Amino acid sequence: MYGWFDYRNSRNRFWPTPPQTKPRRTNMVGNIREILEVLGFTDITEGPKEFRATPIYRESKNKTSLSVRKDSGRWIDYSMGVTGDLTDLVKISLKLQNIEDATAWLQSKDIHVSAYDSQPRQRISTPEIFDESILLRLGDDTSYWEGRGVSLPTLKHFRGGVAYKGRMAGRYIFPIYNSNKKVVGFAGRDLFDNPQRAKWKLIGSKEKWVYPAFLNYEILQASKHVILVESIGDCLAMFDAGVENVLVTFGVKLCAGTLNFLIKTDFQYITIALNNDMVAGDTCGNEAALKMRSKLLHYFDAYQIEISLPTKKDFGDMSKEEIQTWKQPKLCRPAV
Repeated sequence: MYGWFDYRNSRNRFWPTPPQTKPRRTNMVGNIREILEVLGFTDITEGPKEFRATPIYRESKNKTSLSVRKDSGRWIDYSMGVTGDLTDLVKISLKLQNIEDATAWLQSKDIHVSAYDSQPRQRISTPEIFDESILLRLGDDTSYWEGRGVSLPTLKHFRGGVAYKGRMAGRYIFPIYNSNKKVVGFAGRDLFDNPQRAKWKLIGSKEKWVYPAFLNYEILQASKHVILVESIGDCLAMFDAGVENVLVTFGVKLCAGTLNFLIKTDFQYITIALNNDMVAGDTCGNEAALKMRSKLLHYFDAYQIEISLPTKKDFGDMSKEEIQTWKQPKLCRPAV
């Protein structure tokens, strides 16, 4: 039996062989870590393609929130949902007034970011559909989620399991289904809460995901009220508390697939319920909720959208009774 996604040794490859392309010209390879250290980043960890670190330009205790590419210096702050090139990172980290000052600072370190260098690498698209037999390789150990208060019947609905080998090893894997009940991706939760690893690892194009509509499509259609939560962990807690009119955003940004679904369904009410990071002394989830509301205002009236964050950091930290109390209507809408 092949390991999880060990496609190099598998007859049925999940990804095509990357095309031979001209190497990207960059003079920053080997210098990125040094630049990060000079900027003041600490607790830097190294992955195959990127460095991870705690953002120093805002309050945060997350040691993997910031990801910086080794080959180009392009970065993304997963908690804030913002990205940019190395010059942008220098500007916000040193609190400089303009991008020219950041460019000058980099040039003083003999780093020159050209338009060519700063272009994001072309991504190799993964197949639209994955073989569902992959799920047969997953273990049925549910102790992690049961330890967090999620019931076994709820977990079975989501059809997940533990990966013991390969790139998703040590994670509980949830398959992502499309409207035709085909597997179009996977979301894996780290089971050991290792601060050096991202809590969630995604495979597939999340821009097209509408999750978990394969379970609650009819409920959402009948309710006409949807609650947007940040992770599958939140979704599990909500389902376990009997609140099933939920969609997962997989982060703090609203992806195109979910947005299109909201518009097509023409929901009467939308509740934005991202993580309440203020509980942990951060503001990312709170600020992201405001940005999400601003985006939705292009398509819905103000009275249709509410921000109602969990009373604790996330719904996984709340009891069923606390979730039931939280869900009491705040807008002028019928109870669900």
